[in-house]
Amino acid sequence: MDDLVEEVVRQGEALIIRAAGELDINSALQFHTRLLEECAASVPHIVIDLGGLTFMDSTGIGTLLEIMRRQTRAGGRLSLVKLTDLIANVFEVTKMNQVFSIYTTEEEALTA
Repeated sequence: MDDLVEEVVRQGEALIIRAAGELDINSALQFHTRLLEECAASVPHIVIDLGGLTFMDSTGIGTLLEIMRRQTRAGGRLSLVKLTDLIANVFEVTKMNQVFSIYTTEEEALTA
């Protein structure tokens, strides 16, 4: 789990990626590379579950932003789910909670 990806599940036309650990300057590049590998199949909807993250800095947000831009350019979408209070605070402080589609549960994201 060095790359933070704990599990990848295909559900219909969506790909659910569950992350765990610390998403920061030390792990962001490897996480980004892994996400690109998982998303290479042009999945219409990517759901990233951040419930297992214990820390995230602005480098992590930049990584997620790049994946979202790539997904949008390809005609898809990206949703984030299960943000802990700590992670949600990072999104609020940076105003990225206004940029990303953020949901409480995977089910909510899949039906949105």
